[in-house]
Amino acid sequence: LEETMGEHKEQLTSIAAELGVMRDAQRRLQEKVEGLENRSRRQNLRIVRLLEGREGADAGSHVVWMFEKLLGEEAFERPLEVDRAHSTLMRKPQDNEPLRAMVVWLCSHLKWTL
Repeated sequence: LEETMGEHKEQLTSIAAELGVMRDAQRRLQEKVEGLENRSRRQNLRIVRLLEGREGADAGSHVVWMFEKLLGEEAFERPLEVDRAHSTLMRKPQDNEPLRAMVVWLCSHLKWTL
C-alpha cells in the first residue's frame, strides 16, 4: 500500500510539473495571439459616412477608386491593393439612422499620412 502511494505521489508531482509547463506555454501563446490581433487591427482603416450601396458588388475596387480619386495615384508607392473591404456587421440602416462604417485592410502603404 505504501509503495502504491509513493508511485501515485511521484505521478502527481510529474503531472503538476507538466501542468506548469503547459500553463507557461498557454500564456505565451495567448500573448502572441493578442499581439497578432492588435497588429492586424492596426492595419484596418475604418471609413465612415459612405452612402449605403455605392460600392456595388466589389467593395475593394470601389475603395481603390475612391482613394485614387481623393489622393491621386502619386500618393501610392505602388498600385493600391485591398485585401478586404466590407461594411460593419450591423443591419442596413433605415433612412433616419446613422450610416454603417466600412472596414478596409490595405496590402500596400500610403506615402502620404491620412
